[in-house]
Amino acid sequence: FPLIAQRPALSIYFGCLILLVSLALMNLITALVVEDAISRTRMDDEMVAIYHKRQMRALKPSVEAMFQLMDEDEDGSVVLDEVINALRQGLHVPRALHDFVTEERMVDLFDALDEDNSGQISKDEFVQGMCNLVLQDTPVETTQMLHMLRSALARLARMEQLIHDGVADASVHTRTCK
Repeated sequence: FPLIAQRPALSIYFGCLILLVSLALMNLITALVVEDAISRTRMDDEMVAIYHKRQMRALKPSVEAMFQLMDEDEDGSVVLDEVINALRQGLHVPRALHDFVTEERMVDLFDALDEDNSGQISKDEFVQGMCNLVLQDTPVETTQMLHMLRSALARLARMEQLIHDGVADASVHTRTCK
């Protein structure tokens, strides 16, 4: 430290330099750790997606077979009565679906699985809906509530449109009467 012995003011300069270099190195190390954690999270998310796809591929044939057994009239869609009758007759339910496919639960789930609100569930709606129910992290009740909210919003929009059309028709009618 002969330079500092000759000029004591340089000790402040070197002290700041050592502090600044130390902080910069700590920031670099922290950035590397955070970057590594983010890349591991991405890899985990990708692995979860791959795992879900594999589960879906494994589950899909058994769900499709279950649908075929429920479709009594073989028209490619099932109504609630067909589902209930099949369950009462002892329909074989895959192990992954035991928690979801009970008579009470299917009555509740029927509307949620019927995406187009036709009163019938197509094969695609059934297979996709059942696979999603099994593989999702969201509770079934939450899914049902979301479906009910979407249905209510769709009905509200239809009612609003009908009211709007009725008001427009009424204003045209009153203009023509004058």
